[in-house]
Amino acid sequence: MAYQFLSKRLGPVAFPTTMQVRAVQDYVDAELPFFVDSPSILGVASSVHCYHSVMALGRLLFSDRAVGLRPADNQGYAVVACQD
Repeated sequence: MAYQFLSKRLGPVAFPTTMQVRAVQDYVDAELPFFVDSPSILGVASSVHCYHSVMALGRLLFSDRAVGLRPADNQGYAVVACQD
C-alpha cells in the first residue's frame, strides 16, 4: 500500500525513500483501528469509514474471508465521491 500511494505522488521514475515508506506505513498503522472498530473508539452504536477510493486495506478487511483480521459487525466501509 505504501508503494502504491507513493508511486502516484512521486511519478513512475522516482523511487521512494525509506523515510517516505515508513511515514506511509505509520499512517496506515494509525488508521487501522478506525477501519476495524471505530464504534468502540468513538463510543457509538455503529460507524462507517468513508474514503475517496477503494483501498487495498479496505478490500482485505471487508472481503468475504473467514480468517484473519475482521472488522467489528457494526463497522462499515464506504467509497464516496464528491460531485461538482
